[in-house]
Amino acid sequence: MNDPAAKADALLTAQLHNDESRKTRVMCVDDHRDIRAVMQLVIDAEPDMTCVGCSASANALLDDVRRLNPDIVLVDATMPGKDPFDALRELNAEGLPVRSVVFTAWDKFEIVERTRASGAHGWIVKSTDPEQVVEIIRQIAAGGTYFPETQ
Repeated sequence: MNDPAAKADALLTAQLHNDESRKTRVMCVDDHRDIRAVMQLVIDAEPDMTCVGCSASANALLDDVRRLNPDIVLVDATMPGKDPFDALRELNAEGLPVRSVVFTAWDKFEIVERTRASGAHGWIVKSTDPEQVVEIIRQIAAGGTYFPETQ
């Protein structure tokens, strides 16, 4: 297996299956404070998840991931500063054992295409019910992907 992203996915999946009692560590990156606060509350309310940190931009995504060691990173698709999709490509190129999800207000085909091209494992529209958001996070943490149909 020469692909760094595939190695990271295999390592993360193995880690999650070796310790079923371990909480899924989630990091949220969004430029809106209210969204970060709500996502932290939603994630921390789940018995099998914990929000390990939040950031207001993708500028230091790689450093934040190295420091916080999340299993999942939720990243807003449109933020000031560094392009989130470029940051996700850099993250995937590093081969770190983290899975990424684009969390966006936009249900548009071009966002899904940019999400796939960045190497992210899924995308969630911000209007999605919180219970479904945590189920999608679980699905992605278990090695799956989530790319629903778009308009």
